Amino acid sequence: MKMASAQALPSSRKQEHLEAGKHRLEEFHKKKTAEKAKKAASIRTMI
Repeated sequence: MKMASAQALPSSRKQEHLEAGKHRLEEFHKKKTAEKAKKAASIRTMI
């Protein structure tokens, strides 16, 4: 039954959801790396 209900959803909607999730993850990683870079830069300037 669960599989049938999942199949009822248009694949495009599912794809959109996946893409949105991927995009959010990318943004999160970008922010993390940016913060790390900022911290590293501030440490370098302090020395």
